[in-house]
Amino acid sequence: MRRIFFLYSSLLIVSGVVISGVCATENVPESVEDDAIQTVITSDQLEFDYKRSISIFTGNVVVDDPALHLTSDRLVVMFDSTNQVRSLTASGNVHLTSEDREGRCDRLVYLTLSGEIVMTGNAVITRAGDSVSGDLIKIWRGDERMEVKPGRLTIHGGTMPADLVPVPRPGGRQ
Repeated sequence: MRRIFFLYSSLLIVSGVVISGVCATENVPESVEDDAIQTVITSDQLEFDYKRSISIFTGNVVVDDPALHLTSDRLVVMFDSTNQVRSLTASGNVHLTSEDREGRCDRLVYLTLSGEIVMTGNAVITRAGDSVSGDLIKIWRGDERMEVKPGRLTIHGGTMPADLVPVPRPGGRQ
């Protein structure tokens, strides 16, 4: 059970690191100097609507941040009245990496206030060969909780380690 818990915890952490890096620098390696901490978003086209507080990046979107790298076909960033990021929506060939972990999906939505991350359409999160996948992966960063529908967990090596095999309890129940 410890390995499955560790895997889920690791996948939650990568999801949180990957998404929160766009909005904050809390997960930046200590070796990065303060003046070098910056997030750069590039695309074929950038549209900003001041009245609606929204930025739309279209075509070959690349987000480079000290904590992550994200690519997609489109990225919509919505801001609140204090110009803090309220939500991010990446769509089309979404791919993100952070350290030894990566995620892929068709669409990713991150709501900064609740810490909720929703990955839809062929969603996969992978770390060191282990992965979780489904049509929908919903992550609650603050609760360290994940929901996957339909859920599939793949553990590297193909078989469950001995410490994960259920041990029969007295009376025949596991």
